[in-house]
Amino acid sequence: MNGSTVTVGTRGVDALAQAAGQLFTLPQVAMEVLELTNNPQVDTQALKACLERDPALTARILQVVNSSLFGLSRKVGDLGQALALLGTVPLKLLVLSFSLPDELFRNLGADFLAQYWKSSLCHAVAARCFHQRGWGQSGDEAFVAGLLRQLGQLVLAQMLGPPYLQLWHQCRDQGAELLVQERAYLGLDHVALSQRLLQQWKLPPALVQALAAPEADGPLDPTACSLRGAVWLGTLSARLLVHGQQEAWETLLAEARRLARLEAADVRRVLQQVQEGVDCVAEALQLEGIDSLEVEAVLAQAQRRLAQVAQDAAVQLAGGGESLLRLSLNTQQHLRESLNRALQGDPQPVLRETQEEEPRCANPPETEPSVRASADSSCPTEPLEGASDPRLRELVHRAAWECRARRMPLSVMLVSLSGLQQLQVPEHLPQYRVLQRLVLASCRRLDWWPKQLLPVRDSLVALVLQNCDRSQAVQLGYDLIHLLREVCSRTAGQLAQRLHVHVGIASVEMLPPNFEPGRLLESCQRCLNAAAATGMDHLKSIECY
Repeated sequence: MNGSTVTVGTRGVDALAQAAGQLFTLPQVAMEVLELTNNPQVDTQALKACLERDPALTARILQVVNSSLFGLSRKVGDLGQALALLGTVPLKLLVLSFSLPDELFRNLGADFLAQYWKSSLCHAVAARCFHQRGWGQSGDEAFVAGLLRQLGQLVLAQMLGPPYLQLWHQCRDQGAELLVQERAYLGLDHVALSQRLLQQWKLPPALVQALAAPEADGPLDPTACSLRGAVWLGTLSARLLVHGQQEAWETLLAEARRLARLEAADVRRVLQQVQEGVDCVAEALQLEGIDSLEVEAVLAQAQRRLAQVAQDAAVQLAGGGESLLRLSLNTQQHLRESLNRALQGDPQPVLRETQEEEPRCANPPETEPSVRASADSSCPTEPLEGASDPRLRELVHRAAWECRARRMPLSVMLVSLSGLQQLQVPEHLPQYRVLQRLVLASCRRLDWWPKQLLPVRDSLVALVLQNCDRSQAVQLGYDLIHLLREVCSRTAGQLAQRLHVHVGIASVEMLPPNFEPGRLLESCQRCLNAAAATGMDHLKSIECY
């Protein structure tokens, strides 16, 4: 693969969706509800009788109707009354939300699921608000389409396993557009996969078509056009508010004007509605760990960015000219192998065998990274401890004092080559000694940044980076992973498969007077532990305040 674009094509997407459709099926009650609600003349009694066959689903629907999302003055205890209040499309949404196969959510990790739900809810609420304000139509169908647009991410994570999660995390940490990277490294993207899967679940064609970008697949009828336009504006909103892509603000303003004739003030009002809407829906769907959107802060930052850059005559769509991420050769190879296995109809999701089960949504580990032992024998069960080294603590304290005085950002990076201890046997001792020296030499090669470097253990190196913010440190970390992967491949040959590069980074943008530098080290160690728990080349980072 080596960074070149891969072509899988429509047949490959269809084959992957077909395999996913066999693994991830909706319950029979959900399928019957969808079929009944797709009929223009909905048989309410048949719908009620169908739902009553699933008491748990009925109870959850009643709980949502009685939540703050509807704001009723008195509680509703009768399913028939609840159906009358809900309407067809909101009912379809709830049934889909509560009936998505549990297998889609297993073993994905709290940070992945928290980000997935937050982004999906933002997509959905923004699409509904834009459909109402821009086209003067009900936003229910747009909400459903927005909520399901990213479903393919869950499928790819389950079927491709850790290599896909590596790609996903790297996109998140570097602010790269996931769709662009998926098309380059996989030859397909998660939105196309979502569309195929929803077709198999027999959702309405207009809803399935709405998931694509506005210009995709040629002209559509006015209803489908408005739905697709609203979902696209919801996508841009999520890029801005959830993924921190500040350039999406300019694109969102231009697209809202082009598609819905909305001005900047209208877009601002919609985004302010989104913040409240995401909180309400998260509560109604009983999703925990979804922190509130900071809309005003994000918009202020995006506005400042607009004021600093030259205005182009024509606004480019977000991600149009984005460059490829630098995935390690090892990750690229694993991605290709996982995709080939999935296309050949491997009967089991990969993550069932490699990670333990976690709840669908929990507190994201950016504040408390979870430490989970990997099934990969090359990953140590207890990652090397570096934060307690007195020499390193002294280095960080001195650097923090200087950065505070000069009002500069500070980052600390811990770099570990796990599996190196396994080479401490007579037949592999030459490779062990060479790699031991090359780890430190590779870290020294990052000489384009002012730093202090400390070898903490044989396979653990600490870097203290002054005047280096989180995004810059993350880029340096990925450069180092790429370099060390090549070093391992050249030096250890087939033994390189047992070795994995883990990087933990903690940064602080501006050190306040009462900041305790030890917090930076402890946060960095937790990030290293979380990266090591994946059992593959991985980087975790966190911003300290």
